[in-house]
Parts: sequence; C-alpha cells; structure tokens
Amino acid sequence: MSLNGATIRETLKQIEKNTNDPESSFSSLGIALRNPLLQAENKAAGLRSYQSGAISGFSDAIPTTETTIAGGLPVNSINRITFPASAMIMAISSTSTDDASGGTGLQTILISGLDEDYNEISEFKLMNGTTKVTTTASFLRINRLIGLSSGSGGFNVGNIYIGADSDTFTGGAPDTNIFHSMGIDTNISSCHIFTVPLNRALYFIRFNVNTDATESKPIRMNIYLTGFESITRKIAQNIFSASSEFETPTFLLQAEKSDIEFTGENQGAGTVIFQVFSIFALEDLS
Repeated sequence: MSLNGATIRETLKQIEKNTNDPESSFSSLGIALRNPLLQAENKAAGLRSYQSGAISGFSDAIPTTETTIAGGLPVNSINRITFPASAMIMAISSTSTDDASGGTGLQTILISGLDEDYNEISEFKLMNGTTKVTTTASFLRINRLIGLSSGSGGFNVGNIYIGADSDTFTGGAPDTNIFHSMGIDTNISSCHIFTVPLNRALYFIRFNVNTDATESKPIRMNIYLTGFESITRKIAQNIFSASSEFETPTFLLQAEKSDIEFTGENQGAGTVIFQVFSIFALEDLS
C-alpha cells in the first residue's frame, strides 16, 4: 500500500491531535518521537507508519547571488550550504558571546542529523559563545538544530553555525563550509535543507512562501535534489513577487539518502526578506 492523497491529508488533520499523544506515530518538527510499539502493531496489521514534519528556511537578506534560504547567510563569503562528502566531527558556534552556558542567549542545543550510514543520530551540546564546541559523534548530515534552554533573553542572540571541526571559525562562523545554521532569535533551524534518512521516503505536500519581494524585486526560488548516485538535479524553479501558499500538484517523492536544498536569488536590486515553510510526510520503509 503506497502513500496517497487521502492518507496524507488525514495525516495532516492528525498533526496537532497526535503530536503530544504518547500513542502517536506522528511527530511535529522532528521533536516528538515515534512510538515503536504502535509501529510494530501497524506492521503486523499490514499498515505503514508516517511522520509529519516541516522544514523552515528564512533569510532577512536574500542577495542578487544565489543563496541557500537559511538564517545567517551569506557570511564569510559563503552563500550556499554544503553537504559533506563523508562523516566527520563537527563544531558549532555563535556570532554572539551571549549564546553560552550562563549567558542571556541560547545555552544548550540539540544537533540532529545522520551518521555515515544515513541513520538518524543526535547530540546535546552546551554553547560557548563565539568559541566552537565539537561533537563527540561523527555526522554525515545535519538536518536540524533545536534550542533546548536559554538565559533571560529567551532566544539565541547570534546566528548559530555548524561546520567541520577542522575548519577555522571567524567571528563564530566557519571560513570554508557551513553545514547548517540557525538565524537570530529563532531557537530552531532556519535553514531549508534536508537529507532523507535510511529506510524513509519523503513526500512534499505543501509550501508556504512569505516575502517582501515585489515585481521590481522578484525572487527566483530553486529546488535542488541530489540522489544517492550523486547527480544534482534542479527539480523546480519559481519566481515570486509576493507571498504565496500552494500544494504540490503531485506529491513529490524523495528517496532515502536524497539531499534537498532550496535556494533564492534576488532578481532586482538590494536584498529581500524570504521565508519558505514546507510540510512533508515521511514514510517508514523499514
């Protein structure tokens, strides 16, 4: 039995109802965990399990150069998020000294990603301001950063970046490659990239675009997909001169180990605010 429109729409209806339900197999924004017992029951009954989720990318300054839709980009002459060639020890840092244990900003963070075999892994870290903090595990991909605790300010004061531990960080940002980011005052990823884990299939359902783009300053948004065969394809391209909400005409299927990146490019002068929020369903194929 494959995923169909009725199944997806029913999944969406259940997001709020089931996110906090301990018997739920759904999760919202990747924070709630699937219930293994329920999944086993689903399999025994010949049913499939799905997760609902979302990716949000936000930039308050999309330039005229093509840039990953992500908080804190461009920085240090870096416009695009990089997907590592192999698993490695990562390092995370902020552009503000207030994002540290005992500081007024973000204090602890959850790094969620994939290991060398594309299995889901995560790690908790204490922030240390503009000084990079290294991971214990080796990550192949970073899918999400989630703030867990903060000081009196309530949110991260600086942009948060994660890159290779071997890289040099300047002002709290990597000099060579950025693998994920969190924009100021968000406490959660604002980077529109995602890699599909092992034994999963991802179906895009709906996109919401919020922007101050105009007819004289339109934004070209590109969607790139890199499959396990390492060939990158531009699977969609749209021009936006106003905010928009739309469902995909067909449910866009992305296979396991696929890398997804959304980019933006200002077709006029100056910079433009641009946010894209994507709703998806993840099918468990294990």
